[in-house]
Amino acid sequence: MADVVLLVARPGAAAWEADAFDDVPRVAPAVIAIATAGRGLEEQVAALRNELRTTLLASAPGVTLDSADPPEESDPRSWQAFTEVDRIGVLVLLCPSAGVVEQPWFDQVTGPNWSVLPIFPAGANPSTAFTMPALRRLNAAFWKNQPTECVPAILARAGLTTPDHRVFISYRRADTQPLADQLFDALTHEGFDVFVDRFSVPPGVDFQRQLEQHLADKSMVVLLESVGVPQSKWTQHEIDFAKRYRLGLVSLMIPGATPLPSIDDAYRTRLTPSQFAAPPSVTKQTRDGREENVELWGPLKDTELLNVVVRIKAAHDSTLFRRRQYLRDTVNAALVQAGVPAATLDRDGFLTTIGGTSRYAIWLATRPAEVADFEIAHPRTLRAPGAKGVIVCPPTLEMSRQNRVAWLSGLCKLVCIEEHDLTAACARMRTGSL
Repeated sequence: MADVVLLVARPGAAAWEADAFDDVPRVAPAVIAIATAGRGLEEQVAALRNELRTTLLASAPGVTLDSADPPEESDPRSWQAFTEVDRIGVLVLLCPSAGVVEQPWFDQVTGPNWSVLPIFPAGANPSTAFTMPALRRLNAAFWKNQPTECVPAILARAGLTTPDHRVFISYRRADTQPLADQLFDALTHEGFDVFVDRFSVPPGVDFQRQLEQHLADKSMVVLLESVGVPQSKWTQHEIDFAKRYRLGLVSLMIPGATPLPSIDDAYRTRLTPSQFAAPPSVTKQTRDGREENVELWGPLKDTELLNVVVRIKAAHDSTLFRRRQYLRDTVNAALVQAGVPAATLDRDGFLTTIGGTSRYAIWLATRPAEVADFEIAHPRTLRAPGAKGVIVCPPTLEMSRQNRVAWLSGLCKLVCIEEHDLTAACARMRTGSL
């Protein structure tokens, strides 16, 4: 049980059912428990469980699904997974819009790594739905069409992805400025950190360098693939950067556009005129000395916008899984090539290996190193005296940021290795001199 991600669900008054997933790219062991706080929610529990199953199985090529021994009592707190102090757990309470039914143990799921996540239909008021004070204080997640929309929030709360969702919107202003603004607003309200150039780059800075650092800090690029994109050098640069550094990519193809050959159709959603709130307006633009008509597409209809946001959320989580698995495979390949034993994944999410007489604890950061990575990695070396802490991450591009990372490395006595320096770093690990 120690090395798996557990998913348990209890539809209504039925018995608990449990799944165990091996080799999910994760930070620490996790358990997701789905319970109902109302009646008539059996179908929603099944849908949510199936969506989580699908997402976890698709998180890496080697993930396997097995059955597990579920909790025997309706109150699962005595179940072993609930008592393991180093397992991250989340209790998902699937709630109706009205008529919440509380169980006595709902507000007694406690522990340093446990949290409770109520999920409600949009428009419900959790502060009045619950009578238990501990539950009334919780931030809830909301769904509009179906509870599966809350899967990204559940995965983040279980420590399987990340609570901070970051996307970069790549677009051509003349074609899709209103749509870019609409996506910026919608995703920001969903808790995303969104980059849009007209909101996010202060005046007087090196635009290209700032652009690349913003790209490196994001998990994925949302491309508005419009008619004019092939003529935009900036948009093509952003696409090339995303592919080179293995960022996620979702393309929303605008009506009338020609698909870019550099983008796989699996990552493309073809929008139709009927999905927009209004037909495009036509403006005149001068290009290469010629005046031409340009269609400027406005915002999407509300229901279509929701579907796009759900797709972006799912793609974001999939990207984080892939990047973590890629880093793990890349580190192990570099270690083996250098003659160092392949690293094993500890319960706390670190890769550990022995080089010479030194033991290395390696933390994988899916973005350029930040303060949070040092906050995670530094205590690990303190808990295991003699271990050398290493952070492996994508490159940090801005000089001021590089200086901060170097200062933190010295302060915490950690070695920060960027991906392109892995071969040389692993060679030093072999002799224990890193």
